[in-house]
Amino acid sequence: MNLSVTDIFRGKTTTSVFVLKTTVFTPSKESLAETDKNVRIVLLYLRPTVGTFGLILNFVTFIILSKIGFRKPSIILLLSLTLADSLYLISSVNVVSLLARFNHDRLKYKYYGWEISGALAMCVYILDRLLDVLYLLGAYVSTGVPVLITFERLIATFFPLKFKLIVTSKRVLIINVALWLFWTPWVLFSLSWTTLRTAVLPNGQMVTYKASAYESFNDFYFISFLNTYIFNILTTIVPISLVSLGCLVIGVKLKLIQHHRNLMVTSKETSSRRTTLTLISVSIIFAVTSIIYFAFAISFSSSEFANAVITEVKYLLVDICSTSNFFAYIIFNTKFRNILIYMIKDKLLYRCNPSQFSR
Repeated sequence: MNLSVTDIFRGKTTTSVFVLKTTVFTPSKESLAETDKNVRIVLLYLRPTVGTFGLILNFVTFIILSKIGFRKPSIILLLSLTLADSLYLISSVNVVSLLARFNHDRLKYKYYGWEISGALAMCVYILDRLLDVLYLLGAYVSTGVPVLITFERLIATFFPLKFKLIVTSKRVLIINVALWLFWTPWVLFSLSWTTLRTAVLPNGQMVTYKASAYESFNDFYFISFLNTYIFNILTTIVPISLVSLGCLVIGVKLKLIQHHRNLMVTSKETSSRRTTLTLISVSIIFAVTSIIYFAFAISFSSSEFANAVITEVKYLLVDICSTSNFFAYIIFNTKFRNILIYMIKDKLLYRCNPSQFSR
């Protein structure tokens, strides 16, 4: 966790090297040990495991999508989502961040930093901020792509005859690029929120930590307001509402079509229905995990340590969401599944008889 606002500005207005105060709260040994255990399980075991697995699956997804081709709007959307999910999953395997959170297998509560100083500390800090940029950009974009997917399927469901005229690959590509460009300045702006500072712990140990870069409390309050309300609304309430409502409307429409026996029967129409199931399943996964995430986000505990566990569980939910899309593709998309099976068979055949491929 970061320093309290009081500690941050106390250090900012005096000197860059000072003794960190340790009177913000005094946890009992039992609660501290229990929190260390729970957060350690999530941070050191669950999130890296899910993140590594997710990165592998997203890499396989990218290969399969490239084999299918990027001519269809739906494939462009899935490619954008796969890239965003992969960038976010960097946070779950970020060793630099883990080193900043733990000290000799003990969770740090007073600061986010490293037991190093000088040029090495600056290099580590820069690397940490670069990784932050990548994962934040992925996190923000991954909340917008499901909205685009939902709108694309709404048009396909309600305007099937005009769908190809309205939704083209070029337009979808432009909108996706615009989404990435929209969030990039915000993410880069977040780099200015923190700075690198040096401190001396009560035991005399020198540490380098990440602290607020703002002199006045008003500046800090403005950034907190911006992050808490603007960013959170655009990445939680708005996409959750739009995706949930869109999926509900599409579900009702498909039920009505089925009830009146107007389901499309040609191969082209069947393929369109499979595409709808694939994309809507992705949107549903996003909606469900995001609703649970939002429930955790608005949950507050009187215990600082319970909040620490809740925070890590929230991020674990996003890791799971960023990993689960692969299974939706396998279940609902026949072409995706067939290519995966072919790749596995081809790999097994190569291992059994590599000389056949060397000719």
